[in-house]
Amino acid sequence: MGRAMTVAAMIALLAGCGIIGGKKGGPKTPVVGNRVSILSNEQGIEVDPALADVPVTLPAPYVNDSWSQPGGNPSKAMGHVSLAGSPSQAWTVSIEGSSPQARLAASPVVAGGKLYVIDAGAHVIAFDAASGSKLWQTSLPAEGNGRA
Repeated sequence: MGRAMTVAAMIALLAGCGIIGGKKGGPKTPVVGNRVSILSNEQGIEVDPALADVPVTLPAPYVNDSWSQPGGNPSKAMGHVSLAGSPSQAWTVSIEGSSPQARLAASPVVAGGKLYVIDAGAHVIAFDAASGSKLWQTSLPAEGNGRA
């Protein structure tokens, strides 16, 4: 008991060292040059008259039939992807989410007209990408501590 009290007292004293007598703010580093804020627009944005007649052109849109990883593709730059005139939610499904015991860490992927997800319980589930109907489900084998 005496040792625990001694350790607790030492921790309290050390914690107080930074509070009592510490310098507030410390020395400031001088700023060289003219600082320009990038977080707020303090200056008005104006159209460059030299660019007023330059047309904005885009490549032809393409249909993205697979979404192989978070961000769509390895470059995470999908380009000019086509979209329906009136986009709407096609379907929704619930999968097992994160909990204190397991974390949902994998993003869904789409390939070959199927959407694949892995839930927090280590179940891999395939859905039809067009209708949302479940095609199959399997569980990953547990290793060591009973978790996948």
